[in-house]
Amino acid sequence: MKRGAMAFLSLLLLIAIPAISVAQDVLVFAGTPLIRGTASYDNSSNIELSKDQRKEFRLVIMKTPAGYRWASRENRPLNMKESGNFTHFVEPNGAGYIKIAKSKDRFLYMEHVSTGFQTHTYWGTAQSFTP
Repeated sequence: MKRGAMAFLSLLLLIAIPAISVAQDVLVFAGTPLIRGTASYDNSSNIELSKDQRKEFRLVIMKTPAGYRWASRENRPLNMKESGNFTHFVEPNGAGYIKIAKSKDRFLYMEHVSTGFQTHTYWGTAQSFTP
């Protein structure tokens, strides 16, 4: 290819690249847990989470070009389904789900995570939800 043609193609690429829209991840839900329930075959308990634990176990759902992701749980994929007043996000491999509902000026949620024969359920709130 001639030098002039290469320069012209390079110029076209420089002009075209900014025009290409790049899909970005979007925050869908950021919830703060208040209570954690833990259950196994021989025991179950509920505890109120401390301020530090609320930060540690915060729920984050993102919408990416590949679909919904459970960002606070190893970025696992999630399938979304609406049913009545509830929106469900389900992890396809059966490791857990999230249930969200509107309540006056906030959103309530339940996050259920299964690890082996033990489960953790978090109940919390969020200010916004944008599926």
